[in-house]
Amino acid sequence: QVDDAGQQDSAKASLMVRPNLTPGSPDVMINATPVVGANYLETIWRPQQDAGTTDSPVNQFHKGNGPSDNTFRAAPLYPIWLRLQRKGSVFITSHSQDGYTWTALAEFCVDPTNFPSTVYVGLSTVAHLSPTENQDFRVHATYANYGDGQPKANINGAAAAAENEPGQYPNVSVTAANFKIVVPADGIYRDSTGNSLGFITYNAGNKNQSILTIDGQGPIPWSAPGYNQGDLDISLSPRDALAAQSNLGPYSNPDRNISQTDFTKAPAQAWIPSTRNGLVIGSIRKNTQQWNDDGAGGATLPFHGFGAVSVDFSSRKGYSMDGGNFQNGEIYFSFWKLGEVDPSLPAVSSPHALREANLDVALAWFPFDQGWKAGYVNDATRGAAFWQKIGSHSPTVCDNSGDPNNTAGAIVTWLDVGGGKGGLAELALPGVDSNTDGMLFAMSNDDSSDNEGQFVTAAPKPDGTGWTIAIRQDDANYDPLDYSASERSEFEFLFLPYEAQNLIGAHVEGVSGGVFNARGEFVLKHLDEGRYELTIPGKTGTSGMILLQNAGYHPEFAEVADDSVLSYEYDGNGHFIIEARHAEDGFGAADVIALRDTDFYFAWVDFANPMAPPYPPCAEPMVPAGGSPPGPCPNYSVSAANWVARGSSAGFTGDVEMNLEGNGPIP
Repeated sequence: QVDDAGQQDSAKASLMVRPNLTPGSPDVMINATPVVGANYLETIWRPQQDAGTTDSPVNQFHKGNGPSDNTFRAAPLYPIWLRLQRKGSVFITSHSQDGYTWTALAEFCVDPTNFPSTVYVGLSTVAHLSPTENQDFRVHATYANYGDGQPKANINGAAAAAENEPGQYPNVSVTAANFKIVVPADGIYRDSTGNSLGFITYNAGNKNQSILTIDGQGPIPWSAPGYNQGDLDISLSPRDALAAQSNLGPYSNPDRNISQTDFTKAPAQAWIPSTRNGLVIGSIRKNTQQWNDDGAGGATLPFHGFGAVSVDFSSRKGYSMDGGNFQNGEIYFSFWKLGEVDPSLPAVSSPHALREANLDVALAWFPFDQGWKAGYVNDATRGAAFWQKIGSHSPTVCDNSGDPNNTAGAIVTWLDVGGGKGGLAELALPGVDSNTDGMLFAMSNDDSSDNEGQFVTAAPKPDGTGWTIAIRQDDANYDPLDYSASERSEFEFLFLPYEAQNLIGAHVEGVSGGVFNARGEFVLKHLDEGRYELTIPGKTGTSGMILLQNAGYHPEFAEVADDSVLSYEYDGNGHFIIEARHAEDGFGAADVIALRDTDFYFAWVDFANPMAPPYPPCAEPMVPAGGSPPGPCPNYSVSAANWVARGSSAGFTGDVEMNLEGNGPIP
């Protein structure tokens, strides 16, 4: 409330963060204004000391909503819940009208020199009177439930009972899982008592009746609250890892449920991945698959697959990593057959209706809180690059060196492919040489078409200034110069530095099978065209997963990123067989899914001991005049030493001589 609505239309009741208590301190605020005045929420900030206060960067163009505004209007506006979060150099403001369902309003990419690691945060009430107005007027605000901390698991605002809560919040470690999807060898779906319900076909009502199991996972467990033809919903850190798999397995399983939305069921008692908290990325771990698609129990042609991470909406439920509420998910994995034409499929069915596939897949979660460079980039419909959603990136790619209104545009540039932008971009990370510093993994985030997926190449530029990101649709156009439309160009990326802890991986030269910047212990052999054998000592198909990324250029067009997709399969004898394939026109017959050599990245994600970001650098030592600098920074390994004390008399009451008897690996 205000004393005079005419003069105090934009008085404020706010959450504020500021590094100091001077009047000109940098700050970030989320404000609620009077109902009888402006009647809206807004976010404003002062980027640096003694600068002017300005509106938030209006840079979050996200799917379906157009450009975001830094304001929010509703009737009635109150009561209203406000949230101000900090993640490194990113501040995110959000609001809620019920206290448990949150909507992000804006993000701020701040300069850490102006917003140090320790700041003040609190409540701010502003009368908002000019010097010529009545200074006795006041604004009257009532605050309640002021607090902090990670989201609390709740069901429509009520705290979740202990037996329904998810497990530990999954922001401390990379984790991964292998999912195995099969049908019975005879292709017949049976009920729990063994009665036949007919052949499983892609163009029939039982097309979703596959058998899903988890074939190795960790260190944080996973669950699959939902799965159907070509789609897999996933959750993280279930309360009970064993019970979380109760909806999986054979048709005879009485708890089998391919769409879990009940908070009392273990598969849903887990955290649903959030684009503001981490990145989900996956691989196809089956080189050849064959299904009985013709509706009569026979098999059509073998096929090969590729996948994408969809980030819009899932019909299955879990606990939100953003607010803790039990709600629909955000991220799921989609996978398709590579190639368009297959005459052996039913003539009465559109080929598009048969494009989705069921394949063995592997998924990994990289939490932003660990410090990875990663993010979700929106499509190219607006020319410049924008984040997929407000805050849908790690703080480590918050580059404020350019336009503060467009931090995604500081690292991603959409290129004109003739008549517009879409499907082709350049991605450059400040201070990173794409040839020597690390590997970039990318996947499409689009799932908007009639079951035609997009696949992504991330080829390092020869001069090391970044990567060429090429996004193509799996359609009837086999031209490598044909890229995805602007509205279907959204993608995600993950940078894995070569100095990451526990990294086993390399940049592979496709023709010879030679490796660049190899890390960890492994053996790679080039078997034949487009096929490679990878051996990692002591590792099998259930002890981890492999991330794969096409990083090559087309053999016929030197400056065009390749258009092959990669998959892998464990052969049961200690080897992982990697294949690179592309679609060619079969001229009326089935598309040819041909093997072809290509450069690629691979990285092993171990279930027991996953990779982690590099150790932070040591501070520059202060060396006294005439002194010598210390040895290498001792932050990369545990080290120990044995010391033996010897004195001149019993009891060692005087001076003691210390002798070193063994130490290392750091002396």
